[in-house]
Amino acid sequence: TNCPAGTYSDKISAKTKNDCILCQAGTRCPDAGMTAPTNCEAGTFLNSVGATATSCTPCPAGSYCPLASATATICPPGKYSAGGASSCLSCSAGKYCPSGLEIPCLAGTYNSLQNGVAVSSCLPCPTGKYCAEGTVTPADCPAGTYRNTTGATAQSAGVNGCIVCPAGAYCPLAARMPLLCPAGTNRTETGAVQLSDCVSCAAGKYCVEGTVTPTDCVVGRYSGTQSAISQAVCLQCPPGTRCPNAGMTAP
Repeated sequence: TNCPAGTYSDKISAKTKNDCILCQAGTRCPDAGMTAPTNCEAGTFLNSVGATATSCTPCPAGSYCPLASATATICPPGKYSAGGASSCLSCSAGKYCPSGLEIPCLAGTYNSLQNGVAVSSCLPCPTGKYCAEGTVTPADCPAGTYRNTTGATAQSAGVNGCIVCPAGAYCPLAARMPLLCPAGTNRTETGAVQLSDCVSCAAGKYCVEGTVTPTDCVVGRYSGTQSAISQAVCLQCPPGTRCPNAGMTAP
């Protein structure tokens, strides 16, 4: 007489049903007369004794199941798995894995290392950079923009993004702060990317550092000098001449 499904016997001279052994958890005995249980395949599990199932249960995502697993084991922090895994994988950079599942770092943060275990593994995006969701390496704010606080989430201008460089300044790639146009130059438009975008101050005017619109020499004074850095270059009109307008280049 065959041992019934759910049991097996490895004895050659079994005499009674008592010689039939229940299949243990992690194995199955779907047929009568089996001489050995069938192990659950790696990536599956079965937690019942005396199972007659023809297949074992796939291991759920976030867990792993070696060969002949009775239960699914949750991946340790810093590891993850997809469904049907026999082992766990290292958590990817740009993510963290608190309990077997990969979670992308939030926009405005990044993680350049593997095996992150908690949201604290994701660091604030540094100044001059922006970080979309799941960022591994922060991206540079493009030339013509800047970011003076951490946590930028996008390249586009706005509260959470890189900021357009103001007039009177220029912003090279990955600028943390606008760089003021030097004295003797000015910039009337926003979005300058390099020093050469700051133009020389015209004669009859002067430009302190960071000038947007040059300042005219006042009525009664003039200056024929370009790139003037202060009102000291504005000369008083000599006797016998007149300077009736502001910004004159000669009396």
